[in-house]
Amino acid sequence: MIRFHLVLLTSGTRWVAPAAFGAIFLALGLSPQATVAENSAFFFPVVYIISLWVTVIVGNIDDDAHREMVAASAGGVGKLHTIRAATAASVLFGFVVVLSVMVGLVGQGKSLTSLLAVLPLLSGGMLLGVGAGNMMCRPVVDEIGVAAVGGPLSLSALMLAPPIHWVLWETNAGSLRGAAAVFPAAIAAVVVLAGLSRVLLRRRGLT
Repeated sequence: MIRFHLVLLTSGTRWVAPAAFGAIFLALGLSPQATVAENSAFFFPVVYIISLWVTVIVGNIDDDAHREMVAASAGGVGKLHTIRAATAASVLFGFVVVLSVMVGLVGQGKSLTSLLAVLPLLSGGMLLGVGAGNMMCRPVVDEIGVAAVGGPLSLSALMLAPPIHWVLWETNAGSLRGAAAVFPAAIAAVVVLAGLSRVLLRRRGLT
């Protein structure tokens, strides 16, 4: 089913806008003069927004009639919703790995240690974006505009959340010591959001 959704995603032009968004920020934001930590802090919100965006695209990739047919094959709406989030995550993980290598090898203070710290930080941003996007697409919410408003609002809330705010403040100051903690925290947040989405689907009679 993941392969099927990858074909759906790449068969059209839905992926072009988030890809162009990422390319623009990569060209403008990846600075050899900045430290690896500073570049990592810059790209964390970028990865979050792209991840949320792609997850919403995959979640809203078809109309209601086609989604019902695919849900029947997947074993239910809830399972299909999870599969689509996993599809988005599989695409985004490749993007995050490539971006982490680029960030880890460009900038002041580049080393294997810094590269190993960048990957969990940006992977955490990716997982948080997937979790948030999974809450902002059909069938959890039917209004497509929810993501357009909820995406920036959720990013603002995320950046102000004490753990993330502290890690990014430290990272922007040149230290990657707290970066690795973002990944397990993101996994926990995704589990909570996935459970919440299942509850909302059950309340709507969609299982």
